[in-house]
Amino acid sequence: MENTKEFYGDLFDFPIDYMIMINFDGLRKLVDAVGGVDVDVDMDMRYVDNADGTNIDLKKGYQHLDGAKALDFVRYRKSNRGTGESSDIARNARQQQVLSQLTEKLASFQGMLQWGKVLDLLGKNVQTDIPESILRDYIYNVKEMKPDKLNVLPLESRWESPYIIVKEDDLERALDALRAEAGIHEPSDLKLADVVGLDPSPDPDDAR
Repeated sequence: MENTKEFYGDLFDFPIDYMIMINFDGLRKLVDAVGGVDVDVDMDMRYVDNADGTNIDLKKGYQHLDGAKALDFVRYRKSNRGTGESSDIARNARQQQVLSQLTEKLASFQGMLQWGKVLDLLGKNVQTDIPESILRDYIYNVKEMKPDKLNVLPLESRWESPYIIVKEDDLERALDALRAEAGIHEPSDLKLADVVGLDPSPDPDDAR
């Protein structure tokens, strides 16, 4: 965990204080604990893997998903049963849908009793280096973290398997916004082209 934070912090010249990791079973249990999520399934999804028991079978459209189906929704990438393939870009958008729903539902929790039940369910499926005292403050103030206060920084990108290509200008603006949100005002010496592959062509909106 510490090495991951250090790697990405150095890569983008942005300090990462804490990290949370949740595994598949933890996500499934968390979604079930809040009563499921309502999402817009963007495409038919069908994938079967008898080796690990995976059986993704979702139809396009707005619907209520339990933990197992929500996990299928955020995991889906390819099909072996005739439905279309999905890019990581679309998968990231689906993950944002579920995250937004979870944040909204967790914000309705009252007190440590409800939270204690959720934390007990998650058990060893979640790892974090957030100190207990700070984590407790987060829990007490989760109502201030409703979806309308979550800032998502979308990047215009394209899928060139197995890579996601983003515009250099877009990534620079997103990192600047992220640094400003974190209260980091010192100029960065980061040269993005030195650390990631980028599309250097200018944003057409900037040329107008």
